Amino acid sequence: MTAVRHFLDAIKFEHTVFALPFAYVSMVLAADAVGSAITTVEGLTGEGELSDVQRAFIDQGAVQCGFCIPGMIVALTDLLDRSPAASELEMREAISGNLCRCTGYGRIFAAFRQVQQERADARA
Repeated sequence: MTAVRHFLDAIKFEHTVFALPFAYVSMVLAADAVGSAITTVEGLTGEGELSDVQRAFIDQGAVQCGFCIPGMIVALTDLLDRSPAASELEMREAISGNLCRCTGYGRIFAAFRQVQQERADARA
C-alpha cells in the first residue's frame, strides 16, 4: 500500500513533465516549450480521478518507487492517444526518456497492454 500511496501523492503534487509530440518526457528545456501545449500528470483527469493509464499502473503493480511514474504515465497517455495500436517498439521508444531504476519495465509494459486492450474493447 505504501507504493500506491506514494504514487497517488506523486500524481497530485510532484514532477512537472511535458507531453510534447515526438519529445522525450522530462528532457525538454522550458525555453524550448514556449508556445507549446504542456500537460502534466496532474492535468490528465479531473481532481481526485485517475486516468485509465494511472489505473492500469496500479492494477499491474507498476508504481514501484513512484519517481519515474508521472513521466511514464504522461508519455504512454500521449502515445496511446496518438496511436491506439502502437507496437511494443513504439511504446519502448515513447518511454525511453524515463529511466526506471527499481525493478524494470515488465509491469509498465503490462499496464500499457492493459490500457491498449481496454481502449480497443471500448471502441468495439
